[in-house]
Amino acid sequence: DGVKLDGCSSQWDLDTYALAINATGRRVVIENCHWGRTVPTRTWCPFHFFRTSGDIQPFFASVVANLLIHGAVVGMRGLSRPGCWAYPDMLELGCPDSHGRIMGDAESRSHFGAWCVTSSPLVLSHDLRNRAIADALWPIIANREAIAVNQAWAGHSGSCFASAARNVTIPGEDGFDVRTPEWLYYSKPLAKDRSRVAVLLMNLRSEASDLSLDFATVPDLACAAPHVIATTGNADIGQRETAPAATTAHACHVR
Repeated sequence: DGVKLDGCSSQWDLDTYALAINATGRRVVIENCHWGRTVPTRTWCPFHFFRTSGDIQPFFASVVANLLIHGAVVGMRGLSRPGCWAYPDMLELGCPDSHGRIMGDAESRSHFGAWCVTSSPLVLSHDLRNRAIADALWPIIANREAIAVNQAWAGHSGSCFASAARNVTIPGEDGFDVRTPEWLYYSKPLAKDRSRVAVLLMNLRSEASDLSLDFATVPDLACAAPHVIATTGNADIGQRETAPAATTAHACHVR
C-alpha cells in the first residue's frame, strides 16, 4: 500500500502522519508530495520518497525542467538515499498532452534514462489498457540494464557532473518553455570499489549532435580507460578512454 501526502492543510505535518500510519502495523509507502518545499535532512526523513519539484506535464520541456530542479535540490550527496529517495515526479512515457501528442522514442528513452541514473522511483502513469502504447514502451521500460542502474546503491544516488556552456530553449505546451544547457552528462556509481559507473549523455538540442566524454572526468570511476557497455543499445564497446556518441535530437546514451 502507499499514501501520497500533498502540500495541503494538515498534510504538511509529516511526522504526525508517519506516526499514525506506522502505528497501524501495515507496511505503507509514504510519499512526501510537497513539491520540493519539505526536504529531508541527514537525520530526519519520516517518508520513503519525496517530490523535488512541481507537477510534471506530459511533454519533454517539463521533463527537463523537473530534472534540472531535482538536481538543484539533491545536489548534495546523502540527501537522496535508500528509504528516502528524491523524486522528480512520475514518468510521463506514453501520456498524451492536451493536444493528444505523446513524446517520441528518443525523448521517452531520455526521460527513462534520466530517472534511472538519478535513482528516482520509476512510477508509470500511461494507460495500461492501450496495447499500442504499452507495446511501444516495453523495450524502454523493460530494459533490465537500465533498471539495474536505477536499483543499484553504492553511496550516491547519481547527479549531473558536466554541462554545456551554451544554452538552448526547449519549447513546451502553451508557452511552457525551458532554458537548459544544450547537453548534460550524469553519472552514478554502481560499485563501492569504484569499478563500475553508469554515465548518461543527454543531447538537448533540437538537432543531432556529436557528444564525446573523456572517462578521466567521470566522478567515482577508478580507471581512465574502462570497459564500456552501452546500456541503451545493449552493445559491448570494449575498453575505451573516451566515449563518442552520435545522438539525435533530445536523445541520450547510457554507458
